[in-house]
Amino acid sequence: MFDPVIALADATKFQPQLPIWLVHIWQRLHRRKLGLILGAGVAIDAGCPSWDGLVKQLTRQARGLAKTMRAHKKAGLQPTYITQILYSLHHDKIKTTPPVVPKKYETYQIDSTWMEIVHKELYKKMRI
Repeated sequence: MFDPVIALADATKFQPQLPIWLVHIWQRLHRRKLGLILGAGVAIDAGCPSWDGLVKQLTRQARGLAKTMRAHKKAGLQPTYITQILYSLHHDKIKTTPPVVPKKYETYQIDSTWMEIVHKELYKKMRI
């Protein structure tokens, strides 16, 4: 029969910091300040795209760039670099349109609109 106290004692032999971590988690949970982070396997099963899939979706959002991005990928550019290019293009697009917010808040606007685009693509097909 499984005894959680014995299991915890056994686990602590291999990881002495475990009780401290568990207390920390319990404190955060009690204060409602605990976030759960899951790996790619869970996210993909829930309907989120893989990294490559997300890059493809972001490329589609940047209209007219699909051919260029395919050429970049074929040339060996990594998805992280392609994403940086897409972000830079987004940055330039916001900078060249008439301002919506005061100049001192422009960076926040650029970042928040980029995050909205990424968020939309990440959770487009999410299954709960």
